[in-house]
Parts: sequence; structure tokens; C-alpha cells
Amino acid sequence: MQRRIQGTLDPNKRTGLILFSFLLAASMIAGLSSGAFAWEGRMAGMGDPYGLISDESDFLTLPTKIVDGNGTGVKYYWDARFAYHDVSDLNWSGNLSGPISILGNSTNAVSADGSWNSSGDMWDYSTQLGATLPAGAGRLGFFFKYTGQRADYDGDQTLSGSIEGLGSASVLSSYNMTGDSDSFNLRVIYGQPLGCDLRIGGEIQVGYVQETNKYHNNLGSYSLMDNNGSPLTGLPALTLEMENGFIGELFPFMKPYDDNYWEALFKLGIDGNFGPSWIGMDVRGGPLFGGDNTWKQSIDASAALGGTTYSASEAYRLKGDVSGWKLGGDFWLRYPVSQTLSIPFSVRVDYLDKTRDGTGTGALAASNGVSTLTSEGFGWGYQNEEKKLSVEAGGGVEKQVSPDLKVAVGLYYDFIYNEESLGLALDTGYELLGESLIVSYDNDKLPNLTEHLVKMKFMAEQKRGTWTLRGGLSAFGGPVTEDYSSTLGTPSLGGINVLRNKGSLDGTTWGITGSIGATTRIAGAVVEPFIQAGYQELDLSGSGSTSVLGSVVDIPWNLDKNTSEAIVGAGFSITF
Repeated sequence: MQRRIQGTLDPNKRTGLILFSFLLAASMIAGLSSGAFAWEGRMAGMGDPYGLISDESDFLTLPTKIVDGNGTGVKYYWDARFAYHDVSDLNWSGNLSGPISILGNSTNAVSADGSWNSSGDMWDYSTQLGATLPAGAGRLGFFFKYTGQRADYDGDQTLSGSIEGLGSASVLSSYNMTGDSDSFNLRVIYGQPLGCDLRIGGEIQVGYVQETNKYHNNLGSYSLMDNNGSPLTGLPALTLEMENGFIGELFPFMKPYDDNYWEALFKLGIDGNFGPSWIGMDVRGGPLFGGDNTWKQSIDASAALGGTTYSASEAYRLKGDVSGWKLGGDFWLRYPVSQTLSIPFSVRVDYLDKTRDGTGTGALAASNGVSTLTSEGFGWGYQNEEKKLSVEAGGGVEKQVSPDLKVAVGLYYDFIYNEESLGLALDTGYELLGESLIVSYDNDKLPNLTEHLVKMKFMAEQKRGTWTLRGGLSAFGGPVTEDYSSTLGTPSLGGINVLRNKGSLDGTTWGITGSIGATTRIAGAVVEPFIQAGYQELDLSGSGSTSVLGSVVDIPWNLDKNTSEAIVGAGFSITF
């Protein structure tokens, strides 16, 4: 259940709930269960240890395995699950780490800091229906799966600064971030024996995906102080609302988009016995295509001054495409040491390259409440690219302790590397020095993320009469690095960089999950309920810098980012 943000209980109550769930899982493991070679609910009840424990649902990974454990007739499958994520901390902050430099001269006369503190919740849910049946020399399967996610976070932003001898200012605003996604997937799986202890298999998968990220900022209050710390009075009443703003202050949490696309994925696999060992492998991949993408942004501001209310608004709507591709593969090996002891080993690789883009027009208008002061139109364009690589490799030991008791333990290494960039360009429609005036905001690292994680998995299952009980405990931890950079400039005028931001953070992440499940028969069907609970944290700190007009002004920063998340999930599967 590892997630990255890439909801709130009281912290003490939340910790107590999670500890109780882990103790319950641990107490069950001592008397937990064997043998029901069943479906997705079995694996979820042990924390989804694919590759470590053999299971009928393995053919969802290796298509050749569809020939195993399915009988000779038609077999039907259904599973459903959900998970609730209580995100109590989703925070980002920065403050000056030293004197700023102006034309090479250092000064401590300026102070500045900002913080973004959020909390909220996220729901994940999915359901899958399918069937397998004999087909020629092998077996054929049809499966439909729906996966959805709903996320909602609220936060407060505080910005403050001062200049010695002049005074200070502070701004308080609030924001809301939401993210929704829906995925509909149809897959056709086929596998058959070749003889000589070999089998081949393949899969065709067609999916439709909808994704939306959006956020809203609202100015709460602001204040100005003189050099003696006394508040200035008679300040104009200000309002400011921003929808999906382009200046990137919330990009460490999410970037805005509203897209949909299709994907067609193809998989080929082979498995067989080689000496005493069993080996299975597959390769898979395919394009993302037929995508549409929209980024709608707006800013509305007003100021009441001298009995007159001045207002300004800016908005754009960018339309474009989504394209890309996926590539991956699995390698599974199981070496039998004896009739009751085997050593499993697995490697999984996944790579994603996805690009969103859009172009459109925007408008800027200002008025004094009676007449329009200005109204301008501009051209906009942007491109957002994601590249994600993940590799998991490891193995363990599976032991049949007795006819009714099986245990397994595994140790794995995860490498995760993500690159993301977002470039935004504004064509003002004006010319300067004979060149079109184009302003660009280029986030070339949004961020670049590297994780090195070690995972431990332990599970057990035991047959008790007509029931099979099971449980699992998994934990992960390791170092994380995030690198950010962005440039605001005018590429059409000799590449002048007005503003350049850089930041690098590193730290650790860790998490733990407990799972409990069971299998029984009801009216000829195999029913497998399960529950899961987990907790994870991310804690990063580092440094950054802001440069204005090259090095006319240089500003050093301390940066911090942290998240904490409690997870509770449940579900069931049915086969008949």
C-alpha cells in the first residue's frame, strides 16, 4: 500500500488506531493459515506478495499461469477493494538561510519565509470481473476492471518578510486541492502448453483513463507594519482568487490538468521448468493515444481605494493532447530446496513516458467599476512531461511448515526514479527591439525524484476447519532525494533570465502495513474477505536559491517538505 502524496484524525488517536491494527495483525499471524489456492482476496490478505507466494491470480502478471489451477470448465471471478488515506500532514516551507546578495554585497537587512500546510484525505477503490474458459489447447480469460481515486486537501499559506528600516508585511491565504481519476480496463489473456515443460501466453489490454487535478487559492488577510512594528491603517480592502495558477507555488504538491486518453498494452510471456527450477517471464508495453487535455486558469483581484473599487482579471483555457508509452517486464524464479521449502526470486521493471500539452488564448482586463481601463488578449502554450522508472528485485523463502501451515518471508530492493518538467509560454503580441515579446516559465525539474527503498515482507496462512486464515506484515524504508528548478525569462530577447529558482531536498521515507484475510466456501463459491492498515511518512530538508537577473540579487533558502499518511483498506473476492 505504499503511496506518495506523490484528512485528519487527532494524531494520538490516529497512532493508537494504527498500532491496534498492527497488534491485531501480529496476533493473527501466530495462528494463521494454509492452502486455499484462491484469488485476489487471498493475496490482499497477505499484503499482495506477488512473486513470493504462488497464487491462482498470478496469471494477471504472467499470462502463462492461466493454465494453472483453473480446472477444465468455465470459472468466474469477482473482486472489490477500497482504501482510505488520512493525510494529516502535507507540508512545504522555505525561509532565508543567510544574507541575501545585491550586486555582490551581502546584507542581513532582509528577512522572508513562507509555509504551505495542508491536510486532507484520499479514497482508492477498484472492482474486477472476469472469467476463464478452455480454448483450443490452452485457456482463455476475459477481465474488466475499474479503478478510481478521489483526493481532497485543504491548506493555509503564510508569507512574511521585512526590510530593516522600512517595515514588514505578511499575507495569509487558504487553498484547496482536489484530484480525481477513473480508469476502465478490458484485458484478454491466453496461455497454452508447448510441451517439454514449456508454456507460452499473451495478453491484450485496452484501457480508458480520465484524470483531473485542480486547486483554488483565496487571499485571507494581509498586514503592513512600519519600522516600529506598528500596523499601518487605512489600507485598501483586497480580494484575490486564483484557480489553477501558473506561478507554481503548489507544484510541490500537484500540477493542474484535466485529461483523458486511451492505452493499448500488449504482453508476451513464457514459463517452464529448467532443471529443478521453475522460471517465468514476460515483456509488456504499448502506446497512450487519442488523448485530450485541458488547463483552465483564472485570476480575479480587486482593491477598494478612495471609494472606488478597482478590479482586474486574467484567464486562459489551453487545449491539447496526451501521448506517451509504457514498457515493462517481469522475471520470476522458484527453486525447490526440498518438498516443503522453496526459494522465490523476482524482478519487476516499469517505465512510463507521458506528455500533456496545450495551446490557447487568454485575456487580461481591468476596470474601475465604471469603465474598462484595459483589455488585452494573449497567446499561451505549455507542455508537461513525466518519465517514471521503477525497479523491484528480491526474493525470500517459502516454507510449508505443516500440511496446514505455510509461511514466507522476503527482502526486496526498490529503485524509483521520476523526471517531470512543465514549460509555459506567454506570447504577449508585442514586439521589443524587433523581436516578439515571449515570456516563458520553465520548470525543468518538477521535481526529479530518486528513491532507494528496502522492503521486508512476511506472511503466513493456516487452515482451520472450513476456514483458511492468513495475515501479512510488510515494511519499507530508505533515502529520498527531490530536485527542483524553474526559470522565468524571455527567450525571444537573448534568453534573459528574470528569475531562476533551484532547490534540492533529501531525507527518508518509511512505512508499515498489516493485512488480515480469510477464505471460506459459501454455496459453492470461494469467498475471501480481507482488511489492511498502514502508516507512512516522508521527511525531507535541504537548500535552495533564487537569482534575479543573473546574479543581480541572490537569495539563499532553507527548504522542508514532509507528509504523513494513515491508510485503512478492506475488500473481498469471490470465485465460482
